[in-house]
Amino acid sequence: MADCMVFPKTWEEYKKSYGIRDDKEVYTNGSLLIPTFRVEQWLEHNAWHNGWHTGTPEEYGLYLVQYTHGGYDVVLFDPSASGWDIYSDDSPKDIVAWKKIEPFEETE
Repeated sequence: MADCMVFPKTWEEYKKSYGIRDDKEVYTNGSLLIPTFRVEQWLEHNAWHNGWHTGTPEEYGLYLVQYTHGGYDVVLFDPSASGWDIYSDDSPKDIVAWKKIEPFEETE
C-alpha cells in the first residue's frame, strides 16, 4: 500500500515538517534547508488547489501561464495546431503552471 503525503495548510508548517536544519553549519550558518523537490511538491500542490494546473490543457483558449523564472504571460493554446502560441523568448518547456482565462459578459 502506497503512503499518502499529507500537505500542511501553511508554508511554515510545511518547512517544519520537511525542512532539514543545518545544525553542523556545513552549508549555512545553521539555517533550515528545504530540498528542491519538496519545494516543487509544495508549489504544485498549491497551484492545483488555487485553480492552477500543471501538464498540458486539453481545450482551445487563452491561458495565464507561469514560467520557471517566475514571470507570467497570457498565451493561446490550440491543441489542433502546435500547442502553446508563445510570442516571447520563453518556450513551452518553461511553463510551470497554467490557469484558463474564462470569457466574461459585460453587464449594463
